[in-house]
Amino acid sequence: SDPHNTLLQTALSGTPVSKYQPADQTWDFKDEEPEKGEIAETYVPIYGSDAQIIGSFEICKDISKDLGMMHEVLIRSWSVLAANTEQLFDVSCTLECEGTVATNDASVTINLYRIAQEAITNAIKHGRAKNVRIKLAAKNGRSELSVENDGLAFSGWQARDIRQPWGCRSGQARDRGMGLRIMRYRAETINGSLNIRKGARGGTLVTCVFPNEAEPR
Repeated sequence: SDPHNTLLQTALSGTPVSKYQPADQTWDFKDEEPEKGEIAETYVPIYGSDAQIIGSFEICKDISKDLGMMHEVLIRSWSVLAANTEQLFDVSCTLECEGTVATNDASVTINLYRIAQEAITNAIKHGRAKNVRIKLAAKNGRSELSVENDGLAFSGWQARDIRQPWGCRSGQARDRGMGLRIMRYRAETINGSLNIRKGARGGTLVTCVFPNEAEPR
């Protein structure tokens, strides 16, 4: 691995990372001159069967002409997440997509990735799920991420974990409540909203609704 590539090193430590580079900061080292395009770089850790990181999946896209390029980055990142989930936990994790998220803001990608990752972790760790579905739907300037599982249903005690004062919670409740609060914070960071409820067929359904953006923030 390249010790000078901080994005790669971050991914190899277990944290996915994404970076947006505007045109005036993009450099073509071959021709030794500035690039005209805007670049989004994303690195996602890859896990082996023993839960150890064995490498990183790199996605580098010119997003200057097509706002849908970040959508491709997001879908590829989730594909790796789904594969890692199946490999590590012996569960089914599928990905569905309808429409295109139009954004060139790398922070949208990383926050949505993290929301899905936390929802999957909760489904397996606390909900004992065996089947997880990640779905992204985008239409008319509005997008929705949903993560649904067939484990234990979201219930009153989980809602109380979010509302209950921090010092009054048990250690396990603090862990659960922190994860839910972080997901909600990430949704708000991208001008979205988070909803967690019992699924139509049991289990838990996590949804994040957010706008399609035209410009990076």
